[in-house]
Amino acid sequence: MSSQRSGAGFGAAFVLLIFVGAIVKLWAWIAAVLGGLMVFGLLLWLTFSLERRSDAEYERRAALVARADQQHAWVLAGDDRGVYGEYRPEVYPTG
Repeated sequence: MSSQRSGAGFGAAFVLLIFVGAIVKLWAWIAAVLGGLMVFGLLLWLTFSLERRSDAEYERRAALVARADQQHAWVLAGDDRGVYGEYRPEVYPTG
């Protein structure tokens, strides 16, 4: 039984040696592939970041348009809120 176990250890060491040898021989290709993956990941992150930012800008503009429509409707109805919005001028007493 002990001869079978030592053979298994030799096989694992041989596979490890082949793996290390492949890394040493192909290190330039491995570095190129990892660099390409990093660039791809960066571009993917940038795309999602810009998309998220444009969604926020769209929501901000939609809220602005909704407020403008509401204020326009108030102006047409003769309401002062349509002119001054939420910030009405203070009325000072005369006299």
